[in-house]
Amino acid sequence: MIYKLILLTTFALFVLISCKTNEADKHKSKPIAKVNDYFLYKEDIYIPENIVDSNDYIKLFVDTWVQDKLIYQEAIKNLPNITKNEFSSLVDDYQSQLYLNAYKELYIKQELDTVVSNSEIEKYYNTNIDRYKLYDIIVKSIYIKIPRNAPKVYKVRNWLKSSKTNDIEKLNTYCAQYSDKFDDFQGDWILFDDVFKFFPRKVSNPSSVLKYKSLFETRDSTFIYYIDVDDYKLKNDTTPVIFVKNEIIDDIIKQRKKELIKTMKQNLYDDATNKKEVVYYN
Repeated sequence: MIYKLILLTTFALFVLISCKTNEADKHKSKPIAKVNDYFLYKEDIYIPENIVDSNDYIKLFVDTWVQDKLIYQEAIKNLPNITKNEFSSLVDDYQSQLYLNAYKELYIKQELDTVVSNSEIEKYYNTNIDRYKLYDIIVKSIYIKIPRNAPKVYKVRNWLKSSKTNDIEKLNTYCAQYSDKFDDFQGDWILFDDVFKFFPRKVSNPSSVLKYKSLFETRDSTFIYYIDVDDYKLKNDTTPVIFVKNEIIDDIIKQRKKELIKTMKQNLYDDATNKKEVVYYN
């Protein structure tokens, strides 16, 4: 079977890259090789980007093409008809599959609705929620890096601990004016490591620490660093929908493709059956 597939693949490649002289060939450039009625043109040769010497590559390709074409012609002359007929059947099957796949792609391109609403995403997420488990810790947080000599810097800690709207506004205004870096991730989930990589002090065993601590503070000779964790999720907790939104959209689109093809097949079958174009024999 492997031998047959190799021969079939070789035959298909010959069909794709070299054919007998016809009207289309007249519009091509001057051929670079010829074996009896078969021609090879430069545009038939694909040169990979990583090839260092294209001239050597082309020469090797042409030599191989000529040798293979000569062997192919000997095969046509010398293989028994039963073998050639078997290969012809395989080629027909291969061509049919190419047409079938190409038409499926064309049909999907023409008919597929690629717009996925938020309600569809939420429904799919809730239906398959057991599939979505976190591989890393994620947090909603604020990160602040502020010079130690900033005026009234001591108030930053108090504002961070406060839930009053007025204090939050004061913190935002103050950090906009004096902080070296101020990132507010309270409205978005972000990987724990992506936030704490800016924190000079390593947090050991964060899965345990986050359960009793939300405000992290450290300092060096120049700056004071704060990370205030508003919310967190640990490994193996359910992944928030925002983290898997693109994955869900891909899954929904795949389902739609399957349904489209299934419906197309059924419609074609029903239509052909009604027209008595399909007949089953006992």
